[in-house]
Amino acid sequence: MTLVEILIVVSVLGMLSLAMFNALSVGLRVRKKAQAVHIEEDIVIFFDKLTADLHNVYLYSKIDFEGNFHAFAFPAMVRIQGEDSNKEPVWDEQMGKIEYNYDVSRHAILRRQADYGQALKGMYDEPQVLMEGVKALRFHYLYITDEGENWSDTILEGLIAGVDVEVVFEEAFRERVIRKSINIPLGM
Repeated sequence: MTLVEILIVVSVLGMLSLAMFNALSVGLRVRKKAQAVHIEEDIVIFFDKLTADLHNVYLYSKIDFEGNFHAFAFPAMVRIQGEDSNKEPVWDEQMGKIEYNYDVSRHAILRRQADYGQALKGMYDEPQVLMEGVKALRFHYLYITDEGENWSDTILEGLIAGVDVEVVFEEAFRERVIRKSINIPLGM
């Protein structure tokens, strides 16, 4: 083999490698964009679930509202699976407690619920992962007073009128925030 032949083979291999690298990088960019759409869909589903739960809030002196910047727990009607007389599964609604929080180690939003007995003991079912790939989850609580609106990062005395929820995630190497304000009918 001559030097010219070796140079031709090396240059052809170089062009093939460059073409393969380009195809791979385009494929990775397309995949990343497709995943970004999924996280936005998951956030919308999370907001819908939280809104439905907050519209089922009730007042009961033995089950308190609890919350801070990264977690929120409240008394609400929960769906519990039981059995009928034929041992068939049935769903029932009862008073309970629901908690949403952010798991820093998993970068995930979790939802836990407790039936009435568990709520009185401060216990919950196993957490349900609603979505992963989240950088932060933040809650801000709205109170209506005689002086007007009062926003807080923690639960205060009085009835909560609404919750402002922020979900922070990364898309195309930049941080994005999607926010939703949810009114609590009981507190209005």
